[in-house]
Amino acid sequence: MGFGVPIYEWFKGELKELYIEYLNSEKIKRDGIFNPKYVNQLLDDYFNNRGVNHNKLWLLFVFEQWRERWME
Repeated sequence: MGFGVPIYEWFKGELKELYIEYLNSEKIKRDGIFNPKYVNQLLDDYFNNRGVNHNKLWLLFVFEQWRERWME
């Protein structure tokens, strides 16, 4: 039987800096793949409890890590 991973809670607490590092506006703008204003709004809404689907941020975060590792 599987178990749930508290990604939502982790990235609002002790892992918050990772989202800020990988999804900051300047980095997203420089990479030129995603809309930096939209990503910034997602982060702002997420950190201020405005009902963001945290799976969107998780997928963006994982993609940015993959892109940094394999595309740079």
